[in-house]
Amino acid sequence: MSGLMLGAPGPPPDVPIVGGGQGQLQAIVWPPYIGLSSSDPGLGPTALGEPFEDPYYARGTIKWRREPDGEVVGGAIVRVPKGIYRFIVFFSGPRREHPLMLPVNPMEHPMVFDRPGDVEIDPINNLGYLQRRMQ
Repeated sequence: MSGLMLGAPGPPPDVPIVGGGQGQLQAIVWPPYIGLSSSDPGLGPTALGEPFEDPYYARGTIKWRREPDGEVVGGAIVRVPKGIYRFIVFFSGPRREHPLMLPVNPMEHPMVFDRPGDVEIDPINNLGYLQRRMQ
């Protein structure tokens, strides 16, 4: 399962535990938005190379779902203006001021648009789109 795992080790040792057990709180935080960038977006907090100067551009809202085999995957549509896009980037929100949430992901091949269009990215999972290394 992909996502960021946040864990808490439990209460301090001097706090009594009801029922005599010790628990652990965990949450999986999935990125809610995805965008495309023409150049390496850098380390943030805002991404370089995103075409926000064009009113057509919009990050896509990732809609997460569970597949029949139990895997959690997502899908989104990103609206892009004319341009060449080389990076997939995950964000915490839809606007420029929302920071990068995960490392950037270079595409194996750039996507070239000679006019505005929509990019459907599906499935989004830890094997396909979460951090890749340049080779």
